[in-house]
Amino acid sequence: MAAPLLEAPSHWLRATLEPYPFEGVILRVDSGATPSTNRDEYWDGTIPWLTPKEITGNGATIFVSRTERCISELGLAESAAKVLPPSCVLLTKRAPVGAVAINAIPMSTNQGFLNFQCGHLLRPLYLAYWLRANTRYLQQVANGSTYLELYKSDLFEFEIAVPPLEEQDAIEFRTSKVTRMPIYAI
Repeated sequence: MAAPLLEAPSHWLRATLEPYPFEGVILRVDSGATPSTNRDEYWDGTIPWLTPKEITGNGATIFVSRTERCISELGLAESAAKVLPPSCVLLTKRAPVGAVAINAIPMSTNQGFLNFQCGHLLRPLYLAYWLRANTRYLQQVANGSTYLELYKSDLFEFEIAVPPLEEQDAIEFRTSKVTRMPIYAI
């Protein structure tokens, strides 16, 4: 595990982004998938399906409740796509690395995402802004010969300091107009 860049209060929990359901921080990390685009019956259904380009450059917007395309139940059943419950943290792992959103409704994503389901000790909004604040580091960890990609195994090296829920709820997230990076205030 990489050493933390900044110190955190000693009463904050330290964890990795690896899913350990009994730890209460990260329950699952899944990638998305794309049903075959050669099969019309897989598309124009009722299941929202998100791509990285839909959340790239969205500035301060964090919650997503609409997608440009939807897949069908058949497209879901005959592909590796999954329906994610609301409040998953959706992190783009390529093209580009590091865009973040939280789904406000059940939806599916393409394979350009790592999708985090938070446990009872971690608020999705806290994780989303933590990932946004660490975008440069995520990009440095990404690798690949054709294009940069962040792999699930790369994220398990990250250490996240998780404050108690009351402190997570008290943190205000504001975006700096100059850097477009989140500023935290308690």
